[in-house]
Amino acid sequence: MKLTVLLILIAVLLLGYSCQSPSGNKPLESAEQELLAKIGDSIIGRASGRLMKAVSSAIDSAGHEGAVYYCAGHAAGLTQLGLAPGWQLGRISLRNRNPGNKAGNADAHILKDMAKQGGAKTAVHRVVQDTVHYYKPIVLAAACLACHGNPDQVAPKVAAAIKERYPHDQALGYKEGDMRGAWKLSVLRETLVNLHSK
Repeated sequence: MKLTVLLILIAVLLLGYSCQSPSGNKPLESAEQELLAKIGDSIIGRASGRLMKAVSSAIDSAGHEGAVYYCAGHAAGLTQLGLAPGWQLGRISLRNRNPGNKAGNADAHILKDMAKQGGAKTAVHRVVQDTVHYYKPIVLAAACLACHGNPDQVAPKVAAAIKERYPHDQALGYKEGDMRGAWKLSVLRETLVNLHSK
């Protein structure tokens, strides 16, 4: 009897807390969506540019084979440079090369929806509890085919480096213009609301 009463009290308290939550999964207002897109595009644009510049330098100095090794050791860290506290940025894919970029179940649904809606042209967001996630497609450029194109386009030394560094690689077989995955930017909704109110 006491256990039943205790469980009922806990349930009532939890329900009361969830009802008082100011945001929860409530959709973003249009002004918040615009602000998120503006900030997200800026952060992702800088990170993408920094990453592409670093990879290009690695290709120039050590060829595509060297770029594979460079990416394995540095790509994840490069995406985090310059992020303000509370913001998180990463890359996700259904056909990942780096195991750390494998899309989880919820992200996998987002990527599939993005592909249905036009893939490379679509940016989306979702709100989960008190966190906002912004997704922007990663579109394969012609220069990326040397490491991400059809296997017959990948030089043997590059293929060997990929196999050595990424034994479970799934990121081959793309064409120019394909959506290879997405950038995912996450921040607490409260942070976004505070920025909007300034």
